[in-house]
Amino acid sequence: MQKIFDNCYALDERCYDKFNLTEDILMEHAAEAMERHIRHLDEKAHHVLIVAGPGNNGADGIALARLLYGDFEISLFLPYGAKSFMAKTQLSRLRQFGCEPVETMPSQADIVVDALFGAGLSKPLDTTAIEVIDRLNGMEAHKIACDIPTGIDPKGNPHPIAFKADTTVTMGALKTALFNDHAKPYTGEIVVANLGLSRRLYERHTNLFLLEEKDFNPPFRTDPSSHKGTFGHLCVVAGGKKGAAVLCGSAALRFGAGLVTLLCDRHITDLPASLMQSSTLP
Repeated sequence: MQKIFDNCYALDERCYDKFNLTEDILMEHAAEAMERHIRHLDEKAHHVLIVAGPGNNGADGIALARLLYGDFEISLFLPYGAKSFMAKTQLSRLRQFGCEPVETMPSQADIVVDALFGAGLSKPLDTTAIEVIDRLNGMEAHKIACDIPTGIDPKGNPHPIAFKADTTVTMGALKTALFNDHAKPYTGEIVVANLGLSRRLYERHTNLFLLEEKDFNPPFRTDPSSHKGTFGHLCVVAGGKKGAAVLCGSAALRFGAGLVTLLCDRHITDLPASLMQSSTLP
């Protein structure tokens, strides 16, 4: 079971205030997580295209370019320039190595990194971003999204399109937007980046969790003296249509409930013999 958060702004602020981990330190670890992933890919991959936005998501991408420069052919494309303090800082550092952004985006690369816009996208992508994302999606390359694929809004919807990643390296913790059904075609494999401290320390309280295979613990009938009462009584409140209640009750029995009763204000005909029904709470 893994914790999920709507966003990580408060978690980042806590790192600054409680652990004296600066924005710069967290950003370096974010870039290093993407670097490690790239270095573990196909050894034949040589040309890395990084498309970075004007803010801190773009700054992550610029920092990544610095970490890879010298071992890979780097094309850093900044369609909006570098505008945030950290984006300007990272670009200044990169230039000290003699690496300059390209004026036009290459038509092909071995690895493509989307660092245009991360979490918190509040408005639809403009024509420039749509054109860039369309071109990136059409490339034959291994595609990596920084934090969240560009175009996915905080609710997990393409806004109006999105970058199609093979891998999303999300920063610090899992975000709810990544698990919306509409986002799933775009996220690929999801990897959580360590930002300089254990996830146990970075993450705080949440009511949202990602269930994993190891969390499934069905009540197998290993005790020969067990009976239906041993495995609990589930009450399903039926609405105007019986179908949903019948499906829910049948699923509950398959997952191990000992007894299932449908609570309804009328008699349900053709009910499976395995399901009980009542007009009052048992």
